[in-house]
Amino acid sequence: MIGVPGNGVAGMSEAMPEPISDQANIRWACHCSASPILLAVYDRSGRIEVKVGDRYYIAHGHIQAACPRCGTWHTLEIR
Repeated sequence: MIGVPGNGVAGMSEAMPEPISDQANIRWACHCSASPILLAVYDRSGRIEVKVGDRYYIAHGHIQAACPRCGTWHTLEIR
């Protein structure tokens, strides 16, 4: 589930780790279980790709997503 910033949903905020290179895709995951649940993939330019069912959504810079397994809301901000 994808949220809109400022919708009043409490969650976890995560900073962007340093990628290996400028072109590297970084996996954003929830670590609620032994095998991480992929929430999205992003790159250093701020482009975020989210797969929901059979569709892909593109966002830039900021996104909120709920883990489908545990229900925790996560916020990703790329600066």
